[in-house]
Amino acid sequence: MPATSSVLRTVITVGVTTALWIARSTVSATLWFVTSDSTVASWLQTLAFGVVVHVLWDKFMAAQNAEGRKALKELFTIDSMRNSIESLLDKSTDLIEWGIEHGIVRGKIAADWIDRENKKRVDELITRAKAGDGNASYILGKSFEHGLRGLSRNSAKAYQFYKTAASCGSVRGLNACGSCLVHGKGVERNATHGVGQTTSAAENGCASACFNLGFWYASGMHGLPMDRGEARTWLQRATAPCAIRELNSRQIHQAKEILNAL
Repeated sequence: MPATSSVLRTVITVGVTTALWIARSTVSATLWFVTSDSTVASWLQTLAFGVVVHVLWDKFMAAQNAEGRKALKELFTIDSMRNSIESLLDKSTDLIEWGIEHGIVRGKIAADWIDRENKKRVDELITRAKAGDGNASYILGKSFEHGLRGLSRNSAKAYQFYKTAASCGSVRGLNACGSCLVHGKGVERNATHGVGQTTSAAENGCASACFNLGFWYASGMHGLPMDRGEARTWLQRATAPCAIRELNSRQIHQAKEILNAL
């Protein structure tokens, strides 16, 4: 048994070493292709390579017990290696994005990477929107309205995506449609229709719509009368603990200031 165990350990060690060499080459080639920069690729390779070592070391340790032969067999199956490589590539993507965020990866390399990722994400959103995903349509509308995810600002396209989102049941899309109509952004101005859509979104729990209604009632805007009671009701709904996360810090501060003044 000792001799068998020794042979098994030797085989496992050789196998793991070979697998590590293959993984190292894969990581190096992948990161070089992605970054086109030897310094950045080397830095990322070192970090990503640690992921491979960790995964394979776990398998190596598992192979020391009575299930050693089974673990050894599983280590070198095609599915196992493919899953490890796919996991590694996912980690590599996270590392590159982290490098861009912290200014380690920059210049043309960072710009090209961001462009590729934006295009991929927009394509995914369009696919989901075509399948009837209201949230995806809302995000696309927001992207066109504010020029996000590599898209140019386009109010008309933003309104169309918001309209699609609303038709799919998105209350945020309905509120965005109301706001576009009230302000005439991407569509002919129609305050009455816009306020109606915003009210409908607010009644269905959209915090942003509640904020808009509260602000409009407090100021007597867009055809609504100045009504302190209505303003207080909608702003309180907008700032309720279960809804407040939907608002940005400016809206939260403004809502609280208006409530204090009512």
